Parts: sequence; structure tokens; C-alpha cells
Amino acid sequence: MKTLELKDICGYLPYGLKFLSDYFSTPHEIVSIDLTDNTADFSNNCGYTNKSLGEVKPILRPMSDLTKEITHRGEKFVPLGVLNNRGHFIEFDTAGLLYTVGGCMDSDWLMVFDKFHEWMFDYRGLISAGLAIDVNTLPENPYEL
Repeated sequence: MKTLELKDICGYLPYGLKFLSDYFSTPHEIVSIDLTDNTADFSNNCGYTNKSLGEVKPILRPMSDLTKEITHRGEKFVPLGVLNNRGHFIEFDTAGLLYTVGGCMDSDWLMVFDKFHEWMFDYRGLISAGLAIDVNTLPENPYEL
């Protein structure tokens, strides 16, 4: 099975990506990364701990949440509606496919992926690969506040 790599999570890091591990049961955030040995320092309000990326799992939203109302940093919205606020140009179907339905410029796709990162959407399939945790399975969503 594949292991979690920096390329899998780097886009989420500026937005406060949270992690869980067998070593800590409350969500932690990366505060620094050592590229030489693929480890990171994680913190919560209690202190710091150093773990390899293979020992932690990011907390992400499944792509199926695109069509549902979510709460992110205190704001409630339907992500697909926000993405289409400049015109209806993307669809997400029941098979889990995201596609364009009209004219879509490259800058539109950049905005879409920026929002996927900001809202913590798992477009890389990390949840199904067992490398990430579905935020909906947790008793408390760390991204709601």
C-alpha cells in the first residue's frame, strides 16, 4: 500500500490541515517539516510531537460532501454552489465524477483546486486508500470553528 507523502498534503498545509495518529487522539497541525527524513513536528494546545508522515493521517472531507451543506470555519454553505457562483460550469455526479458542463477556463480550475485545499476535500483518494480520515466519521469536526 502507498504511504502518505508530502505531495499528497502540501496544498492543504496553508489552510490548517489537521492530523490524527495512534500516538495522539486529538487533532494536531503541522508546524514544521523535515524534508530529509519525511518527518514533521505536530502541535495542539498541549505541546509538540515529531512523527513521520507514515505515522499520521490527515483529516479530510470526502468528495461526496461537495453537494451537501457543510460548515467550514463557522460558515455554512454547499461547496458546489460556491464553486459555481460565477456560472454553472462544473458538475459532480452520483458516480463521483467531477466534470465541466460548459466553458471552463484554466483559471477556473485553479480556483476549484484552491478551494478543494481550503475546504479539505480529498480529491486524491487518500480516504479510500486508508491514508486519511473522513471528517464525517469523527465525533467532532475540527474544521467547523
